[in-house]
Amino acid sequence: MKREIERHPEVPFFSLKIRELLSGLCFRQDKPQRSDLIFAFGTNIIPEILAGRIEELLGNKIAETVLITGGIANYINTEYKNIPESDLIYSAMDRSKFPGIKFILERRSKNNLENVLFSASKFPFSQANTITCLSHSYASRRSVQTLKRIFPGTIFSYPYDIPSEKEGINITLNNWWETERGRSLVWGEFLRIRTYGGRGDFPLTAMMRLQLSEINLMLN
Repeated sequence: MKREIERHPEVPFFSLKIRELLSGLCFRQDKPQRSDLIFAFGTNIIPEILAGRIEELLGNKIAETVLITGGIANYINTEYKNIPESDLIYSAMDRSKFPGIKFILERRSKNNLENVLFSASKFPFSQANTITCLSHSYASRRSVQTLKRIFPGTIFSYPYDIPSEKEGINITLNNWWETERGRSLVWGEFLRIRTYGGRGDFPLTAMMRLQLSEINLMLN
């Protein structure tokens, strides 16, 4: 299966201003707070990292229900296992530490939007008021906005960083421009927000529209 937008597209030159705008557009992190649900976006990049993040939140008693999403994202030029991402994440957890927690797995989705849409029948979102959302940090704002497609309540973003191509260096809000992988992932995220948000896959905030407009103007 081919991606609509490559994970690592060709990256143009970034001025300092564009870098600041991209950081604000793509990243979002909130302080975790008590929630009705922990919603985990699927990943095929080291599921153990996400599993650890879920365990951290459960250890802090953030929620009693966890919804883990992700099917088999068999994209071209992407390493994947013939096992749903949600199962890989679930199996990487030490669930014996959380006997009272309800885990729900969504096993069909292959992208961020499907993670959300295919979860609509798995949990009564209309009965929830707050959700803590877990995703890659560079895609955290889009993840929150995509979840708003089916959930109008309060969403807390508690993302996690993934490794760069340099050993020991993760891709974070404060350093993504310093590595080749970080630059390409964030640039690809800008392209996704501009394309998917522009066509209505998820709602764009007024600030996101302004940031997109300023970046487009600076690139032309």
